[in-house]
Amino acid sequence: MSRSTGRHGWTLVSAVMALSAFLAVAHAQGSEAALSNARLRQPRDRAFLTSAIRGAARRLGDPRCQELLGELRDRSRRPLRETLEAEGVSAPEFLGRLYFYDGTESGCGAQRLAYTVPGYRVVYVCSKRFRDVYQRNTSLAEVAVVHEALHCLGLGENPPTPQQINARVQAACRE
Repeated sequence: MSRSTGRHGWTLVSAVMALSAFLAVAHAQGSEAALSNARLRQPRDRAFLTSAIRGAARRLGDPRCQELLGELRDRSRRPLRETLEAEGVSAPEFLGRLYFYDGTESGCGAQRLAYTVPGYRVVYVCSKRFRDVYQRNTSLAEVAVVHEALHCLGLGENPPTPQQINARVQAACRE
């Protein structure tokens, strides 16, 4: 880089180098799909969500957590595990097939961190609330991602209630 770029040129180079390092680490951890599918507006919110997705993938890779996939059923009473088997993917890989968008303006109620429709591949994240929870308790943010992934696999709600789903995920998917 020439001297004519000045201080701002070096700042840009530093930023590009930092981003490259971040992407290299993310790739090494196998979460490039999570990076590209976490489509929140704010970079900090994307980073928190991506971290929560990685944590959720670790949890879903644990055999104790995977037991939920045999216990919980979709609306046609089929175990959620069968959906994964039909797609030929593992539970952690399934997270890479989901898309996360900011849903703040369309459906964030008083307590929601995220929401989706059973069987859909799009999860809407209530960015500010998700960020606040992530900063206070990363584990709860990861549980929320697992919760929404279960819905994406077809799990309905009411019954079980959101609180019941979270309690089951917390019990089965502890780290």
